[in-house]
Amino acid sequence: MQRSVLTDIVRHHAAKTPDAIALVFEERETSFAALDRHASQVANGLIAAGLHPGDRVAYLGKNSDLYFEYWLGAAKAGIVLVPINWRLAPPEVAYILGDCEPRMVLADP
Repeated sequence: MQRSVLTDIVRHHAAKTPDAIALVFEERETSFAALDRHASQVANGLIAAGLHPGDRVAYLGKNSDLYFEYWLGAAKAGIVLVPINWRLAPPEVAYILGDCEPRMVLADP
């Protein structure tokens, strides 16, 4: 039996129905093909930055479609994405960062 992972779902839909809408956020629509491509770009960027499978990357930002691109990209690279709610108090953010020991932090402006 072949093992399948979450990223296979996006990859499957990107191949079968590339123009179908995968995500809608505010006025922006993202097709399955674009989502798969963006996630691959994230994965390649994380690998190029020297991250390895099992490493953790923290993401501090507001809710948006970009979160899913980061999450799927990290998954494609075998990297764990640690989401951090932007509304947390600084000591809470510091605790999470200290606990998960990320190799990189992605943050919205």
